[in-house]
This record gives sequence, structure tokens and C-alpha cells, in this order.
Amino acid sequence: MGKGHVYEAGIRVPLLLRWPRVAGTPRAISEPVLLLDLFPTLLQAASRGARAVGSHGRSLLELLSRPRRRPADERPLFFEVGYARAVIRRPWKLVVLNDLEGCGGSGRCRNLHGEDIDRYQCNFTANGHGGNRVA
Repeated sequence: MGKGHVYEAGIRVPLLLRWPRVAGTPRAISEPVLLLDLFPTLLQAASRGARAVGSHGRSLLELLSRPRRRPADERPLFFEVGYARAVIRRPWKLVVLNDLEGCGGSGRCRNLHGEDIDRYQCNFTANGHGGNRVA
């Protein structure tokens, strides 16, 4: 599928930052972030404040300086690539594919995946077992 899709191989991309005065020693942080988060991070670092511009992202400064095991807020993450859309709200991921033929005549498929269960999204795990598709 490549990077042009909303499944895991298309949206999970490592973010590498080198910012010794903020992040300290090199380490891996597994919390998902969005590209939208970089702008508020830079604004806060410049002492301008992220809220002033109405950004949808959140500053990463606290995460970089004091990483925690689980995020303080479980915000949903939204993705759109061409005819496909996805929303992740842990532990679930909903994938909606539009303009498709062969989806029961509707032209739309909805797949619900349990991220911890089906990381590579080969099975539909909406009901706790494979083979289910959300109509």
C-alpha cells in the first residue's frame, strides 16, 4: 500500500528531533504525535503561546522534557489520504474507504480495528474476533 494510505504502514512514521536543551539525552518516546503539533511546540518554545493562533495541534515541550507512559489526554487522531479516512481513538481505529466498488453496492467500506490486537490491520476486529466488517 505504501505511504499513501491510512493503514498503519501509511501513517506511522518516526519523528526524529534533536533538541538537547529541551529533550535531554536521546531516547525513544512512543506516544503518537501529529505534524500539526510542531507549530504549537515552536510557538511555545519562542514564548508566544500555542493558543493565540488557534492551532489544532498541541505543544510537545512537556512530552519532550518529561515523557510519561500514557498520554494525559486521549485525543482522537484524524487522517485523510485521497478516498480513505481514518480516526484513531485508542484502542480503536476506524478506517472508511469511499468510492469503492464491491462493498455491498454502497461504494463505502468501514473497518474497525483494535490497534493492540491487530497492529497490521489484516483482520477486522470490531467484535473481538476476525472477519467482521462494520456496515
